[in-house]
Amino acid sequence: MLRHLRKGLVVAAVMLGAMNSQATVITFDDLTDSGFATTLPLLGHGDEFYESGLWLSTASNQADVLPGDLVGAIVDGSDVANTCFSIVCPTNNSSHYFTALNDGYLALGLLNNQPFSINSFDASFVAAFGDLVPDTSLILRLLGNKADGSGSLANDFYLSGLDGGVLNFYSYITDPIFAAAQFDYVFFYGFACNNNDTNCTAFGTDKGQFALDNINVTAVPESSTLFLLGVGIVGMFLRRRAPGFVG
Repeated sequence: MLRHLRKGLVVAAVMLGAMNSQATVITFDDLTDSGFATTLPLLGHGDEFYESGLWLSTASNQADVLPGDLVGAIVDGSDVANTCFSIVCPTNNSSHYFTALNDGYLALGLLNNQPFSINSFDASFVAAFGDLVPDTSLILRLLGNKADGSGSLANDFYLSGLDGGVLNFYSYITDPIFAAAQFDYVFFYGFACNNNDTNCTAFGTDKGQFALDNINVTAVPESSTLFLLGVGIVGMFLRRRAPGFVG
């Protein structure tokens, strides 16, 4: 029986490990549950949309912001001329992606309130026409509210400026501490840098603009759920292997 129990524990560990890796990627290409599948929107303060079991919300931290004030947009990278809304967007992405505008930020979380982690994402600075773009254009901050109630955790990324005269998406991986943390929700927002790269400011310039795509999110089953599932898996294994065992 002990041999069977050990085998059951191994099976449970493997299955729960697989369940613990329920990753999804937010691509901004499948927004059919959000009410604007055919018309890519400008997004206002307080707007919310959905993809792959997550809610995403746009907002501004400005004191005088009003509901509906412009803070973001969904851009069609294959039709930038008509969907980039008079700003300078990245050139190397032909799919849909999110842009934060006018110091807006993006918040996201799972619709089932399950904890989650963020592993990687693609990002680019988004410039205003005619503005000089410094070598370090923006500090993009991810700020997560920890699911265990112990506070928040930040991870900063330094976005580059022009490359060959254009802006481009690049891929970023969260640092190990941030990637291992479990969050209820996460904010993305920018610190716009001045032309000397000496000062970067959040929520004060209307130039903290950035684009996001391919946000890799991993759902984390709650520990109580994992325990009950583990017990069930082990019990199922023992019943199958030792039909005469009475628990």
